[in-house]
Amino acid sequence: QVGQGLNATYAAAGFAGARLALWLRSSVLSAAAGFAIGMVLAVPALSALASFLLPINEVVESYSVVSSLIALKELDQHVTELVIVVVYVQVSLGWLGIWYMRQGQIRSNALLSVASKELSAHRFLRRVLAYMLVVALPY
Repeated sequence: QVGQGLNATYAAAGFAGARLALWLRSSVLSAAAGFAIGMVLAVPALSALASFLLPINEVVESYSVVSSLIALKELDQHVTELVIVVVYVQVSLGWLGIWYMRQGQIRSNALLSVASKELSAHRFLRRVLAYMLVVALPY
């Protein structure tokens, strides 16, 4: 029932935003009003989505259990260090993995260019060597 109430609230705010945009009849003012209304609507919607997708309740319960075993000051220090390490590692590995996959796809597309005679075999060989030296070897 809470979700239905939120949906009704979002719909009412959306209709109010549309009426405001029609009343203003200016593209700049309409865009600004639409952006402001969208931000007001996005925050609760993103919060609900995050609580649905992420294990927030489990993290809170785990923190409360561990806090009963360790002093809060020490726990906060360890949690802060853990979050910093996880963010640095996950973000860098994510970017590296995506870059590696993109470079592999570029190399595969170059092979298709050789088959369609858009790229010579000699130029493809140079691209493969560059790929091996720059992408595969460091990875």
